[in-house]
Amino acid sequence: MQYDVAVIGGGHAGCEAAWAAARMGCRTALVTMRIDAIARMSCNPAIGGLGKGQMVREIDALGGLMGLAVDRAGIQFRILNRSKGPAVQAPRAQADRVLYTQAVIELLRSVPGLEVIEGTVEGILVGAGDEGRGLLRNGDAASFPGARVRAEKGDAALFSEAKRGPAPCAAQQPEGCCVEKVPVPFFLQLADGRELHAKTVVATTGTFLRGLMHCGPVLTEGGRVGEPAAVGLSESLEKLGFTLGRLKTGTPPRIERDSIDYDRMIAQPGDESPEPFSFMSGRITQRQVPCWITHTNERTHALIRENIHRAPMYSGQIKSRGPRYCPSIEDKVMRFADKSSHQVFLEPEGYDSSWMYCNGIPTSLPRDVQEQMVRSIVGLERAKIGQFGYAVEYDWVPTDQITSTLETKRVPGLFLAGQINGTSGYEEAGGQGLIAGINAAARVLGREPVILGRDEAYIGVMIDDLVTRPPDEPYRMFTSRAEYRLHLRSDNADARLTPIGRRIGLVDDDRWQAFSAKQAAIESLEAALKSKRTGGQSLLELLKRPTVTLAQLYQDYPELGAKPSLAVLQATEIQAKYAGYLDREQRQIERYRHLEARAIPESFDFTTVAELRYEAREKFTRFRPRSLGQAARISGISPADIATLSFYVVQR
Repeated sequence: MQYDVAVIGGGHAGCEAAWAAARMGCRTALVTMRIDAIARMSCNPAIGGLGKGQMVREIDALGGLMGLAVDRAGIQFRILNRSKGPAVQAPRAQADRVLYTQAVIELLRSVPGLEVIEGTVEGILVGAGDEGRGLLRNGDAASFPGARVRAEKGDAALFSEAKRGPAPCAAQQPEGCCVEKVPVPFFLQLADGRELHAKTVVATTGTFLRGLMHCGPVLTEGGRVGEPAAVGLSESLEKLGFTLGRLKTGTPPRIERDSIDYDRMIAQPGDESPEPFSFMSGRITQRQVPCWITHTNERTHALIRENIHRAPMYSGQIKSRGPRYCPSIEDKVMRFADKSSHQVFLEPEGYDSSWMYCNGIPTSLPRDVQEQMVRSIVGLERAKIGQFGYAVEYDWVPTDQITSTLETKRVPGLFLAGQINGTSGYEEAGGQGLIAGINAAARVLGREPVILGRDEAYIGVMIDDLVTRPPDEPYRMFTSRAEYRLHLRSDNADARLTPIGRRIGLVDDDRWQAFSAKQAAIESLEAALKSKRTGGQSLLELLKRPTVTLAQLYQDYPELGAKPSLAVLQATEIQAKYAGYLDREQRQIERYRHLEARAIPESFDFTTVAELRYEAREKFTRFRPRSLGQAARISGISPADIATLSFYVVQR
């Protein structure tokens, strides 16, 4: 079995990587432990949120699948921070877990050249094998079939009807992406003895690398409930010379929905006019369901304090660090002793699911303590726990070992994405997976890699943060991480990124036509507003006033004609009202781009610059920044270091 791109792991990162590589015209394998667990929501049943929702829109604008999937599977849609400025507004949706997995499977199934393989990768070999083993046989390039699946269970039918023929965007690709007699440097060994050959590999292992679950004193090997850990893969990465670390994440108990007293809680409905994530989705028409809000109390906190010695995080059983911004309930109680309560959101796991997800109380306390804790909360006095909370420790690869393309420095052609890079969250994983898949395919196709700047996308901010400041705890995206967030809004992700997606072959004709029509409508509306004058100023100037809206102008000036779409109205109004701020931020972006344009040659030897401090030489050598701008963002680097480095880069 020979492929251009092999993706290890069928989570959110892996699905985006496989989708991207296959749609760019590469023969792609997606290897997952269980086909029915593809894109499973291991933690909360939701997509989006502050900073995260912007990334989902960016994934969609580039031609990814997450936005399309959640629009099909969403059961409640909301725009967060609607009362605040557009820079910090973000879409969020509750999703039906089962429907979300089904939606992703259907999308993957539609892509020719993508093969989904059920199995566990135990090892990665590089350039191994007997003589000639790493070469494609004559004729292989012409005989690659369309998407199909090899599975041991009955899930094969999910993929068996996939089309044959060119990839959706193959017309923009060179004739055939597979060339006879091209070296195949990677060999993936599966637990059942099968072996895959690939030109590039994307590892998206989630929490499965030597995963160890904690529920009180009970330890269970696994990446999540009911699924085993990947031990051999960690050992394989170590043999390849990678340094591994350990991180931890946690999940709360799930409650039987029929055991909840909703009358004692506050209902949180979705928006009356739900807005989709994908720029290609129409109106959201499916039934929306509410979430419910309650709170912990002093009794809850007393129970936790009395049993804190039994918490794995406090007993010494867990030694790795968890996410700062998603702490366990025991950590909240101990760290914020002045707070008498913490908010708890009960989120439905699906239309037909019997469980509610308790967002706000992730825990690894023993089961008996979890039962008492849950029943101390208002509305949950008679609650039955369907699944207990637990923490999971797992291996990750510190990100000073990858480049801005998400390719590893040690092993060219091996890309990493998702929690293996120290991030948390479906959206962070999806963004990395898409970029890793794009760049793995670009390597096979002999193209330039795609590197998004901090001024172009939240995805670019995230990856730049990872490669310049490796996290020591699971990384989570926030709007505050972006310097240019007024330009990186959720509403304009298509304007920023769809042309890039078109250039690389991910954006098909339908999406491109829809995008072009929207941009033309925005330009037409702006021209109409400029041409119509009143009181010595144009309507576009009038629209800049905070009290004037486009809806009002259309009512007062019927000669403007029929209203365009809501997306066109929003984009036009935001551009007008924030023109001054956008211009000021654009000047900051130009200064940023000036430093980014000062490229540092890949072969530059930082150790030869005697004027640099020892710490600066060591960090530059370790991180290998690609530009002066990126060098300046490395922790511990001073302006004097950049001035010295700039002199030598220019001289050479």
